[in-house]
Amino acid sequence: MRRILGFAAAALLLPVAALAMHAKAPARPAAPQTNWLGVVAITPQGGVRQGNPDAPLALVEYGSRSCPTCGRFANEGVAALRANYVATGKVSYEYRDFWVHPQDPGLSVLGHCVPTASFFKLLDAMYAGQAGFNARANQQMATVIAKLPKLQQPGEWARRLGYVELMARFGVPAAKANQCLASQAALGERERRVREAAESGVRSTPTFEINGVKFDAFSWADLEPVLKASGA
Repeated sequence: MRRILGFAAAALLLPVAALAMHAKAPARPAAPQTNWLGVVAITPQGGVRQGNPDAPLALVEYGSRSCPTCGRFANEGVAALRANYVATGKVSYEYRDFWVHPQDPGLSVLGHCVPTASFFKLLDAMYAGQAGFNARANQQMATVIAKLPKLQQPGEWARRLGYVELMARFGVPAAKANQCLASQAALGERERRVREAAESGVRSTPTFEINGVKFDAFSWADLEPVLKASGA
């Protein structure tokens, strides 16, 4: 009788032991999420894209690094754009340079004189300091620089306005920055891309497009409703 009771007790304990083993089993780790803000790549159109390359919405900005309206968008809207839309993988954000002021050629060349991973960090810094850089420009400076050979003008603008010093913060010493500014190939590539943008209908900055369709928006307040209406 005791033996029968012993077997019965053991049988009763088996489910409890099984439950204990199940409770102690380690949980499966969650699949790691892609850090879309860290995915940065040069596009075939010569711009630089941040975010999911297969995002349902591809947002492109044609911007001038000296344009105050572009600067306001960068300083007021880009953080929200990245946090709420690019980071989710629903929207990718591509920046393409478009020249509207005489200093823009040199600034666009410098913008591509850093590793691709640092492109947007430098762009953000240029816009953050834009007011100070623009304040140094004046008509006398423009007159003096305009008398220089065309290839020398971008570098002279960048040096006089203080952008070469900015580059040092991103690991680009003055010698390297000046080498980029003096490169006829680099300037020619940027000029070609600006010409292509103009041929596609870009006339001013900022100009935005979503999935290839251009629309009017000059601030984050203008742009965000368009993103939402497009499904972001």
